[in-house]
Amino acid sequence: MHSTLSEVIGDSVRRRREHLGMTREQLADRCAELGYPELTYAALTNIERTGTSKTKRRREVTVDELMILGYALAMPPLLLAFPVGEVDAVPIPPRSNPAHPHLAYRWAVGLEPPGVVGPNGRMHAAGGPVGGSNNYRDMQQAWNAAGSALFEYETLHSRSGDVGSAMRWHGEPEQEEAFRKLADQLNRMLRAGLSVPAYTPAWAARLRPLLDQEELLPVLLPDGTVKLGGYE
Repeated sequence: MHSTLSEVIGDSVRRRREHLGMTREQLADRCAELGYPELTYAALTNIERTGTSKTKRRREVTVDELMILGYALAMPPLLLAFPVGEVDAVPIPPRSNPAHPHLAYRWAVGLEPPGVVGPNGRMHAAGGPVGGSNNYRDMQQAWNAAGSALFEYETLHSRSGDVGSAMRWHGEPEQEEAFRKLADQLNRMLRAGLSVPAYTPAWAARLRPLLDQEELLPVLLPDGTVKLGGYE
């Protein structure tokens, strides 16, 4: 198994590049076009290089590089780090803690809590205190609290999609219900102090009467600027 995620990414970059029929020169040129000229042919060679040679090599991949390589290779960046279907395990914290790529992906995006491999070879929920704070009893509680915003935004995305579908395919009663559910989610998020996206004046006009704090709703104006509190 790879010892670091940078090694996993290097192999993933090579596989994806070859699958697309790209040379390293072409990938380097594409990265330069996207604003990353430092990802040269030589840099990509060192990122992709494998083996046990003790010669100096560039193995580590920064977060910025991971993002741009995913963009340049038309592949979700996290799938370069967690290549589902390509390998059986990847290393995640703590060091030398192997996990299946799909489980590791879910951990990285907040869908699964941290886990550690136990003596029986199975993954168990990680525990223990978090830093110097006594606000949380253990890691799992802190993890769930930190990831709660993801759930709220996923719900908001779903509710917004429901409104769009209702406006395209259904009548006024269904549209009213969809806007009400969207407003309920916006109220929930605003009460929690979460920022919410800006809506068009047409949507804002229907949402404002349903909101507890309509002055906090961002509205995308026709000139591209955003205003709080509505649009007349």
